[in-house]
Amino acid sequence: MVPTQPAIVGAVADGDTLTALPDLEDITRLCDFIEFRIDALLENEDLLVRRLADCSRPILITVRDPAEGGLFEMSPEDRQQRMLDFLPHTTLLDIEIRNLEAFSKVVSEAKSQGVSIVGSYHDFSTTPPRESLDETIQRGRAGGAELIKLAVTTKNASDLHTILQLQEDTRSLVPLTIMGMGPLGMSSRVVAAQAGALLTYTYLKEANAPGQWSAHLMRHLFDELGIERPS
Repeated sequence: MVPTQPAIVGAVADGDTLTALPDLEDITRLCDFIEFRIDALLENEDLLVRRLADCSRPILITVRDPAEGGLFEMSPEDRQQRMLDFLPHTTLLDIEIRNLEAFSKVVSEAKSQGVSIVGSYHDFSTTPPRESLDETIQRGRAGGAELIKLAVTTKNASDLHTILQLQEDTRSLVPLTIMGMGPLGMSSRVVAAQAGALLTYTYLKEANAPGQWSAHLMRHLFDELGIERPS
């Protein structure tokens, strides 16, 4: 299920948040999806399985590649197996664009089970040129991604302009979510959502990525700015 309107994602990416989830129900209800960062939660696997089964919101599963910020040195084979293990709980599955071709069997199996693929790309140092971002989107679509997620580092107004123009230019052509990290990361996520970014990542208890807002504050901003979310 790829959202057709901007959606709020609440991230579970540490053991404390995983443990506290039953006490965070008022916050998770503000979100449209809950992301479970499997690569960051495997030390609590038994609890993770229980939380997945009990989750009341649609689930986004991520087993992040260490090359793009993932935790622990899981092999590609281990990461693919974990994705397959958790497919029964999954609505959206995040796979890095760099890995879509190599993980094609996972992509096919996910789609056969009605799970949509988010093709992701992360740059923790810069905002690449527009031409490079366009090429990344094309690679993601060619690899089977149904929604493209680009997270880049926004340091100045030029970076912000690049990502917002890209979001605006492609919003009617490709399901896309683009967001900033770094100095202008937080502001970028609000205006990107206004420009049609389909996934806005937030934290439920503590931030786990640069530029994140809390789910509570982001929902307030969505409501105040009149950003329509999935019904």
